[in-house]
Amino acid sequence: MKYCEHCGGKLEGDVTYCPNCGAALSKEDNKQVVEGQVVNNTTNSTVKDNTGLAFGLSLFGALCCTYAAIPGLILSIQALQQMKEGKISDKNKWMAIVGIVLSAIGLLQMVWNFTHMDEANQRVQDIINRVNENTN
Repeated sequence: MKYCEHCGGKLEGDVTYCPNCGAALSKEDNKQVVEGQVVNNTTNSTVKDNTGLAFGLSLFGALCCTYAAIPGLILSIQALQQMKEGKISDKNKWMAIVGIVLSAIGLLQMVWNFTHMDEANQRVQDIINRVNENTN
């Protein structure tokens, strides 16, 4: 089965225009896909596989509770979409899926910290007050 390089739509036969998006096609634009794996990509594809970066950002965001979870989530979802469209290999699909889960954990931790910030500040203030009382 061949797919459009521009929109990922299925191409029947040797068409010169994509029936889905209308993009002009040449023989080099078509990719042969067998069982979800890209086996013949004769184009110089400009799509970069950022699955590893997405996984790293997601892991860092989950472990350190940072804003890195946000781009990790976006890149993980984008990688899954590119895999679905056949633009990148799906050998690292697990990394994209785990990246989404880790990003969600990181974002939940950030929300938890922001919603409980007043309690933490109050505990710190109580400790400061006790130290000040004991030193006087």
